[in-house]
Amino acid sequence: MEETEIAYKQYVDEKVNSVSEEVKASKVSATEIIKVIEKAFDIANKKFYNGELERPVITVAPDEKQKTYGHVTIGRVWHVGEVSKVELNIVPNMIEDHKQVAGTLLHEMVHIYNLQQGVKDCSGNGNFYHNAKFGEVGNAHGLKLEKGKKYGFSGHELNEQGLAFAESLKEDLSAFKRDTVVKAVSKKTRNYRFYCPSCGCKCYSSKKIAIICEDCNERMICANAEDED
Repeated sequence: MEETEIAYKQYVDEKVNSVSEEVKASKVSATEIIKVIEKAFDIANKKFYNGELERPVITVAPDEKQKTYGHVTIGRVWHVGEVSKVELNIVPNMIEDHKQVAGTLLHEMVHIYNLQQGVKDCSGNGNFYHNAKFGEVGNAHGLKLEKGKKYGFSGHELNEQGLAFAESLKEDLSAFKRDTVVKAVSKKTRNYRFYCPSCGCKCYSSKKIAIICEDCNERMICANAEDED
């Protein structure tokens, strides 16, 4: 093989390998993000709980219904063979904010600790009120919580130890970011109510139009015409 052909082949191989690496790097999946959160959980478990917490099934998914940063299920909702585990979810919208991720993770780990101890740490409608038992454990394990009127000791603020833990996550989390998805707001359709002045028959229309009651041969009246601007 001539030198020019060898040189050309090497050039092509280098380009192919370069493109392959770029393609590999671009294939970011939720699995990679979950691995980072699992690693963070293990670090926090060892640092704050001496490794005593059972690792949950960790998920990364939006929680648009409750609008929280994360959650832990009360029940063991995941089952693999005879093994059952609780779920810990982290909302992806703030995944690049290492302090928020750390605060949310430590918050949810307090719930896991209390579940293992058989301690009820939330009450009220929807279990949103975090009681003093939650606050006590949270403040002893990386959080800086103060009692609020509506949600009790709910919060994600970090104390000095918690901030140090957050900094350890910064590099791993900096590779990920998720844009907030804004839902399109549908325009509400206006309904006009019509009634016959003679027989009282009613009907509705999305437009203000002229309608005749065939039974009475009367023009029907728009009942909410006065509501218009």
